[in-house]
Amino acid sequence: MAKIYRFLGKRGNTTIPYPLRLAMGLKRYDLVSYELNGDTIILKREKICDNCAFDSDQTQILGFSELKPQKKQNTKHSGTRKTLPLLV
Repeated sequence: MAKIYRFLGKRGNTTIPYPLRLAMGLKRYDLVSYELNGDTIILKREKICDNCAFDSDQTQILGFSELKPQKKQNTKHSGTRKTLPLLV
């Protein structure tokens, strides 16, 4: 595989390039670890546990269910305000 170059963002962020994610089998919510070895950073995909079959769609196991995008409800705005009845 050819060398891929990326710039670090203002906060030190970068994206793992798609060909590398594909080669490593990485998908959303996979756990990765970083290790420093001299002047090299090693990125590894980690297992959640040895005895469980974790599917990245089952994000509630890790408490990531709130991170999944929620489906937007179709709400139509008429542009007029609704008023509550006046209680006397």
